Amino acid sequence: MVETRNLFQAVVKIAKIKNEAEGVKSFYFSIENFNYKPGHFVMVAFPEEADDKKKRRAYSIATSPTETEKDGFIGITIKLVEGGYFTTRIHDESIVSVNSEIFVAGPFGHSIFNDKEIKSAVFFAAGSGIVPIRSAMKYIYDKLPHVNVTLFYSFKTPKDFIYEDEIKQMLKDKRFKGFITVTRYDGDDWKGLKGRITRDLILDNVNGNEDIFYACGNTPFVKEIENVLLNDLKIEKPRFKSEAWG
Repeated sequence: MVETRNLFQAVVKIAKIKNEAEGVKSFYFSIENFNYKPGHFVMVAFPEEADDKKKRRAYSIATSPTETEKDGFIGITIKLVEGGYFTTRIHDESIVSVNSEIFVAGPFGHSIFNDKEIKSAVFFAAGSGIVPIRSAMKYIYDKLPHVNVTLFYSFKTPKDFIYEDEIKQMLKDKRFKGFITVTRYDGDDWKGLKGRITRDLILDNVNGNEDIFYACGNTPFVKEIENVLLNDLKIEKPRFKSEAWG
């Protein structure tokens, strides 16, 4: 699918900062006529380092275009990486706060799906891999009432549940179902699933006829999901899309 859009590149002010989970924050800013789709990303940097492309960092857009159309804000979600050059500084409230400036360029990348070709979607996320999926789910929730969604989402402990309230709200919709699991937690206060997203969990809840499958997380996670989908469910490879790191 060929995508055409105007690219933006400038310094903007941070309008809002939101804590999403332990060590995870969302940063919101406004850009006029910024057209994007779920799955697109931006390059960001501190203004004084914007000309050094090695100092720029890529982050998926977390908001949905439907939200940006409504309130004018575009959001990115950034997880603190201990010792990380960029994340430690942007998470430092003495350095970055509301009205601080940040360089933004984009949008780049490819959309996860075509509105006219999708009636069902299955999403797989590990940790902060939920970020582009959050954008896609909210877009479907707001704009595509004919689309059914299945979400598989794993993270270490309950305090690592990014977008908890928003995801739970979307999962109340009869079109949405979710399998949320913690991988390193034994406390009795967690009422959801425990352990990794397994082959059996997928095969028990996915029939393979869905229109799009999208996985986002570290490379081993994405490869494991891909293996189940292609080799066990026998889906056609073009129906599987992914974003991986590490």
